[in-house]
Amino acid sequence: MRRLVTILCLVLGLAVGSAVAAEPIEGMKDILNSDNGKCPKTLMKKDCLACHTIPTFALKEANPHAVYDYPKNMKFMFEDKKPVAAFYALNDIDSDYVGDALRYTCERGVKKIIFDIHSPGGSLFQASKIVGMFDHYKKCGMTIETRCYGFAASAAFYILANGSKEHRYIAPMAEVMWHEIITFKLWAIESPADKEDEARVLRHLQDTTNIRLSEVSKVSKSKLDDMIRKKELWLRGTEVVEYGFADKLL
Repeated sequence: MRRLVTILCLVLGLAVGSAVAAEPIEGMKDILNSDNGKCPKTLMKKDCLACHTIPTFALKEANPHAVYDYPKNMKFMFEDKKPVAAFYALNDIDSDYVGDALRYTCERGVKKIIFDIHSPGGSLFQASKIVGMFDHYKKCGMTIETRCYGFAASAAFYILANGSKEHRYIAPMAEVMWHEIITFKLWAIESPADKEDEARVLRHLQDTTNIRLSEVSKVSKSKLDDMIRKKELWLRGTEVVEYGFADKLL
């Protein structure tokens, strides 16, 4: 019996395949010849049979989320089957993933993206690139909402503070930390001149980030310098709002 079913499946498959190959359904040429490999109707990159029926190639009824092949760590929020905002869980400071999420959201005409930040930090240069992309997309009319429910330290705090004004949220008992830039070198052999050059570069980078933080908060650059000199600055959510690094409590 199993052998008979297999033979029937093969015969039916060959018959359908021959019919499609001999006389493609209207619109299928566009799909088969598409440069980017996406179906022009669903925008999906998957096999056509994932969203079309045989032999008519009509669209299957699908979950409205199915047409979105989301970048890592993100999803969309829907109202009446239309995406109204994107949501991104920011745990690692990775500008490539964040850039993918911003571009993906913008390309679909969605004007708001929410970054849920929970991270011990990471590379300053990665964070600086993310903040630069935030600035770009804010100028394009997108709202960059940042949230912290638990912990945002170092580079993660820098990103939190650089969301759109009036759209930076933090939980009352969440914790943030900001500190002087630190470096780590193993088995480095350096001269006094090397150390002096390194100190100038680090001071330049520290000044750049502290100037930016002073611009998006109520704390002057000189006060912020003093608050982190040779120590870490720890603030709970209520203090973050008080100093103006965030706008509202969750």
